[in-house]
Amino acid sequence: MIQKNKVFSLMKGIAIISVVIGHCADSRHYLDCFVNQYHLAVFFFVAGYFFKENNVECAKTFILKRIKSLYIPFVLAGIGFLLLHKPLVWLNIYNPPPITSITESFKALFGLCVRMVSTDQLLGAMWFCPALLWVSLIGVFAFKLSNLFLLKQRLGNVYSKVFVFASLIFIASIALHLLHLKSPYCIWQNIITSGIFLEGWIFKNIIEDKLPKLSKGRFLTIAVLLGIILYGFMKIGLLAHLQPGNINDESSVVILVIAFIGSIMVYCFSKFLVNSVFSKPIMLCGDHSFSIMLLHFLSFKLINYVQCIVYGYQFTHIADFPVIRYTDISWFWGYVISGSMLPLIMVYIYSKTKLIFNNMIGAPMKRFI
Repeated sequence: MIQKNKVFSLMKGIAIISVVIGHCADSRHYLDCFVNQYHLAVFFFVAGYFFKENNVECAKTFILKRIKSLYIPFVLAGIGFLLLHKPLVWLNIYNPPPITSITESFKALFGLCVRMVSTDQLLGAMWFCPALLWVSLIGVFAFKLSNLFLLKQRLGNVYSKVFVFASLIFIASIALHLLHLKSPYCIWQNIITSGIFLEGWIFKNIIEDKLPKLSKGRFLTIAVLLGIILYGFMKIGLLAHLQPGNINDESSVVILVIAFIGSIMVYCFSKFLVNSVFSKPIMLCGDHSFSIMLLHFLSFKLINYVQCIVYGYQFTHIADFPVIRYTDISWFWGYVISGSMLPLIMVYIYSKTKLIFNNMIGAPMKRFI
């Protein structure tokens, strides 16, 4: 079990580092395009892999946990950036005009709390949180629905769930096409990512135990071969970009095929890396993927500032999003390290500060009690 958790921590670590790479690739469009083939899909795949039967039986508890871990952090992060909007503009972190009216503030707050969307640049990658929340809700509904059908006797528990879940996705996709409802509230995106969620569940419950035991070298070979296949898909224009602005233009079948190939590629590469010298820092990134997703755009600003100092740019260029254009490859590595490591440092400082504060408050309270 510990070994399995290491593999999936590595998977999330590779995925979140790939997200950072994609956002700072700048003019290297091929690199951004390639990592887009798998990085976000991995998170939905892993969520499906770890979805358990008791989540359906205790649906209320599971939903409340998902709201606590996805919805509330998303809203609080959005409110935090909203409150800091004007100071961040003054510091050249943003270049748009600050939100000045109460009406604009309430619109932004409504978008965060009700629609679960934000136009804030620094919060741009966090669309993943409401997407995963909706996918989790769809998963609970689909698996509960499967229990209402008399398919278990014919197909068995696992295959009946797959049949009902896949049928639900197929019917919803047809309905959305016929009613032209692809865009509003990211409905289309949630349906497609639910398919990736199902792929992860199928891999755990049907495929994984049937796989032969392989050496690390063979896992690496499979990962490389699947990477070549993904690159080939990219070269001929078959893409699986899951971002809200892109997914409406992609083929749902292509997305599901590429997402599965990409997730298995990362799984095999993680199997190769587990217990290696590189595994611990990557797992650390995976275990704090939420923090990196939230803070990596802000962390890029440090490298923007350094570039302004080195090249004598005006400090207004700090607001260039997501990065200042560069030709020297060393800046790329600076952005990758900053985007991946600085959020971890922020989390460490926050946790230590919180511990000290709790000790300062807790000790007098114990004496008082």
